[in-house]
Amino acid sequence: MHKTFQNKKSNYYSSCMKEVYIKWAFLLSIQIFWDAVIAVPVVMILTQAIKVFFPIQPKYVPAIALALGLMISIFISHKHNFLAGVFMGFFYGYAAIGNYASLKTTIRSFKNKTTKK
Repeated sequence: MHKTFQNKKSNYYSSCMKEVYIKWAFLLSIQIFWDAVIAVPVVMILTQAIKVFFPIQPKYVPAIALALGLMISIFISHKHNFLAGVFMGFFYGYAAIGNYASLKTTIRSFKNKTTKK
């Protein structure tokens, strides 16, 4: 009888751990979605809006993107963990800078190819 009780107890804990794992996996997937699909484009859009509405020299635009990424990360997406907020803020800012630079290079290359023909 003791072994039966032990098996039921271990099965109960095993099922509870599976539930916890599924919930954490779901929450982690939501956080990854926020980081990759929402936060970085928001930083890019806000940076471009600031460039349109305010006369800013181009050399300051990456710093603005980085500052926006840090603010969004620290105060919105990771407000309960400062170190995660700082780390992910740098990720948001630099990802936005890299995406913008890549897009700009692609557009320039495409324009050069079409004008040469």
